[in-house]
Amino acid sequence: MLSQEEIQELAALGTATVYEASGRKGLVEAGFVRLPEGSRAAGPAFPVLCAQGDNLGVHAAMAAVRPGEVLVLAMPEPEPVALVGELLATQAKARGVAALLVDGAVRDADGLRLLGLPVWARFVSPRGPGGRGCWAWVPRYGWEGWRCA
Repeated sequence: MLSQEEIQELAALGTATVYEASGRKGLVEAGFVRLPEGSRAAGPAFPVLCAQGDNLGVHAAMAAVRPGEVLVLAMPEPEPVALVGELLATQAKARGVAALLVDGAVRDADGLRLLGLPVWARFVSPRGPGGRGCWAWVPRYGWEGWRCA
């Protein structure tokens, strides 16, 4: 586990430096939008796999994510469906989340910029999620499997 000082140093170094120093491993090759522009963050990942086109897992993760963690949100296939908007991002910031990485879409981009929570998203789209499905996460102790509402 990294110390808080090491995490802050990683955030200050930038993606390219950390990627090169890690032996060129772990890079997600995608054109992510960064909100607000110029923001930086680092922290332990809290990955959530949402059902396709659904964000129920994001809501569930808000109760489990710890301060300083980066909430990493994905669906089986990336698509321009907003998993997070201004309301969920505000909740994440209140819980002390270090940043959001969304392999999908976010909406309310102007509100997200003003919020100041670092957010990276593959898409920006007003299209919201569909039904309330299943999710899975790997919080801290291993794969927890699928949970359904």
